[in-house]
Amino acid sequence: MDYIHNNPVNEKIVTMPEDYYFSCARNYAALENELDVVLLDLF
Repeated sequence: MDYIHNNPVNEKIVTMPEDYYFSCARNYAALENELDVVLLDLF
């Protein structure tokens, strides 16, 4: 999860993962986002 969230930061597109509008990191930071995160309990 950290790898995915930090890709825009590593590519120097944004400074914080939640600053990237199309990142689900925004959901975890309780910010407005177009993406819905659905957590599945598989085990």
